[in-house]
Amino acid sequence: MPESPGTESNQLPAVTSRVDRLDPSPIERYEIVHPAVPESLDGLRVLHIADQHVRRKRGEHSVLARTLEAVSRVEVDIAVITGDLMGDPGTEGLALEWLKELVSCWRVRLGAFGVFGNHDTREMIRAVGAIDQICWLDNESASLETDGGRIRIVGASDPEDLLGARLGDGGDEPALTLGLVHYPSEIVAGSTLEIPIIFAGHTHGGQVRLTPGISPHTSSDMPSHLAAGVLRLGQTLCCVSRGLGEALVEVRVNCKPHAPLYVLRRGELPAGDEDRVVRVLAW
Repeated sequence: MPESPGTESNQLPAVTSRVDRLDPSPIERYEIVHPAVPESLDGLRVLHIADQHVRRKRGEHSVLARTLEAVSRVEVDIAVITGDLMGDPGTEGLALEWLKELVSCWRVRLGAFGVFGNHDTREMIRAVGAIDQICWLDNESASLETDGGRIRIVGASDPEDLLGARLGDGGDEPALTLGLVHYPSEIVAGSTLEIPIIFAGHTHGGQVRLTPGISPHTSSDMPSHLAAGVLRLGQTLCCVSRGLGEALVEVRVNCKPHAPLYVLRRGELPAGDEDRVVRVLAW
């Protein structure tokens, strides 16, 4: 469950780099600090699964197999999935099989939510309805009641309609709103809609990096230096995962797969340019 509020939390920077990762586990831990996080939810742990692109049966030492083993060893409050569950058409069954294994072994206390990406076929979207441990959001919102207050989850699936998803939630104003999108470019809409923290994927962190900050291709409108990490626009932070799988070619260069585990903290955003997208943490 969320850790008790501490007097030191307000002194943390807006984001901090990962806590030690033990290879070959893909889980990396980060602290994300935002003033919209209420004291009652300070310490909320969110596991982010993105871009599995399941294509074939997994070997014992594959990234997806290691992910299952790793998530079984950590406790989290919320799990989020941000699309591209499958690879090419015809792999829906393999992706569904892996998702069933995932929900059977992860240790999620409050709830799990997911959206779909551009690789997810209508058949895939229909099939995952059988996994009732995950609340799938196809341009809609859901609410989660916690001891620290209500959390609104705004989920925009491909093709994304963040405004429609945001308007779909009524009722009292929640203690915290979180956004799930596939494309990190949705940070623009998210900032306009005043969603404080968004989780995204799609880019694979560039997948092939010439240097830690330069990727020839990001599969999106985002330039190389915004292909992964924590981005900021106005008062909105967007956490862009490097993802677990690959697209186009099954190779990664200087860009390890990962499954971020975020610890949300209450604190102030640093001073900075609020009129353009900037990266405040690289990974």
